[in-house]
Amino acid sequence: MAGEIEIPESWLDTDGGQTLADSISALTSVLGPVGGVVSAVASGALVDRKLRRVAETVDRMRWELGEMRVEIDEGYIGSEDFEDLLEETLSKAARTRSETKRQMFARFITNDLRQPSRQPYEAKRRILRRLDELQEDHLRLLAAIVSDEGPGSGQESLIAGSRGGTLSRRTGLPLERVNELFQALQEENLATGGLGGMMTASGAETTKVLLTDLGRQLVDYLRAEEE
Repeated sequence: MAGEIEIPESWLDTDGGQTLADSISALTSVLGPVGGVVSAVASGALVDRKLRRVAETVDRMRWELGEMRVEIDEGYIGSEDFEDLLEETLSKAARTRSETKRQMFARFITNDLRQPSRQPYEAKRRILRRLDELQEDHLRLLAAIVSDEGPGSGQESLIAGSRGGTLSRRTGLPLERVNELFQALQEENLATGGLGGMMTASGAETTKVLLTDLGRQLVDYLRAEEE
């Protein structure tokens, strides 16, 4: 089985590389498929997949920037802050399997270029870390929270309702799932309050108040230009 994996010759030039090659060969002799995957990862055979994800993110950035049609601060582009933020964002995009999240990473960068002084550098990194932790359903719920319809939403015939029911209707997700996702947003300090209390129909439709300051900051970086 050990002969079935490819060991790059460059590994044999260092003690660490030789040790890794020996370890992978030993693993493969015990559990071939696992050894093969470890070899592929360690040798960079899976780098191509991550490069394609980065390329997709960069293409999305180009599209978003073209849609914005705004002047870019060249001084900011050449700054250490932007270079580090871009590197961290693309690294996260390379690791995520979600196309939706890669689009959000692209939008995060393009909105940062649109208004570089909107938040200080560390605040941007904090927002980026929160975005990295979220799943697609969390983003779906955030979008529902900010689509605050309020009066005129078509729900005026209702006498009362709950914000949980409102968000379940907007997302198309079961109420139990909405509550689970909302709790996760609370744990990330992105949302506050509760969803279960009954209130007037108009109050149940008013959901933007559920966002914390950090939640509003994150949503602000994920907005499309026309929003």
